[in-house]
Amino acid sequence: MVYLSLRAMELKKITYVSSSEIPSNSANSIQVIRQCFELSKLGYEIDIYFSTKIEKKFLKKEIKKKYGLSHVNFILNPTKTYLGITNNFFILINFCLSLISKKNLGTILTRNFYVSFLLTLLKKKHIFEVHHVEENFMKRFLQIFAISGKDTKVVYISDALRTFMSKKIRKKKLSSFQIVLPDASDIQSNKALFPEYLHFDSLIDDMKSRGFFICGYFGTLNMGKGVERIIDISQKDKNNFFIIAGSGEASKYLKNKKFKNLIYLGCLPCDVSRHFQRKCNVLLMPYQKIVKVGSRGLDTARWMSPLKMFEYMSTNVPIISSDLNVIKEVLSNEINCILCSAENTEMWVKSIKRLKEDNKLGSEIANNAFKDLISKYTWDIRTKKLISLISKN
Repeated sequence: MVYLSLRAMELKKITYVSSSEIPSNSANSIQVIRQCFELSKLGYEIDIYFSTKIEKKFLKKEIKKKYGLSHVNFILNPTKTYLGITNNFFILINFCLSLISKKNLGTILTRNFYVSFLLTLLKKKHIFEVHHVEENFMKRFLQIFAISGKDTKVVYISDALRTFMSKKIRKKKLSSFQIVLPDASDIQSNKALFPEYLHFDSLIDDMKSRGFFICGYFGTLNMGKGVERIIDISQKDKNNFFIIAGSGEASKYLKNKKFKNLIYLGCLPCDVSRHFQRKCNVLLMPYQKIVKVGSRGLDTARWMSPLKMFEYMSTNVPIISSDLNVIKEVLSNEINCILCSAENTEMWVKSIKRLKEDNKLGSEIANNAFKDLISKYTWDIRTKKLISLISKN
């Protein structure tokens, strides 16, 4: 009986070792926090390791505000961000101190491949969530070693990534110990808009009243995300109005450049971003064939599962996306979206015009995307599948 109660306690405790700076604008930090939040809602005690620039006493308040959470009841184990860089090594050291002290860690879940490598060496059971392929030779060796471990359960973000990594693993891994879990979204209710954003709200309403179709992009503004494509589209499509929100390499350019039919909203809190997504007539996802993420500039175009895609699906607004193979694991042309060639601006212009002229098509694909989300891709569904993996022996 004592063993069973200890086992139950272990299953109810999850230690999440991230590779994220929290809070921040990065998609990986949003994914980590949302996953921890959903696990905590199901009764799990969450102990999270991460990097931060914020003093510990202000962290819970800032996390709630940044990610639009009702509460934060995680145990926070922050490591200071040095020189503006999220340092996985220091996150690893912080986690090792807990490991050495024999603290009850419960189930260990990590996106940090250094941590997974160490746990594999120590033959400790854990779950390694993999979102990309490391491009550096030594880092990729460590990553593959961790994935190959018999004590490692693996979560892949896409089937394309699982297929690629499976070819790199010499020893056949049990299929029951590796699963594909795309990212997810929840259905958020409308919340009161912060006063500082009301002028944007009025501007968009005014553009709609004048017959403009509102085309929106929300997300990271780095290489390959397609911001340059949206600017190009806006220059060729003067009859519609474009809004861009997010942070990244292009933010300074967008802030300083004046456009006739495009406006930059800045980097928005999660709740505000969802509000403006729902104000749009169409949401754009113009990923290019090379998509760079993070400070290391990793190319994720072949295996990404963008959070943005699932957020868009939750809005009931039609989506136009690039036709990358990995995107087609979730989106299907003329069923739950319109797919366009990543580099064909004219095709994007024509697709926007088509949706503007065909309300029925727009409603159908938006409704199908929403149905797909609530039946397959909510955080609740993802979390229950993750718990199922945790429970397997």
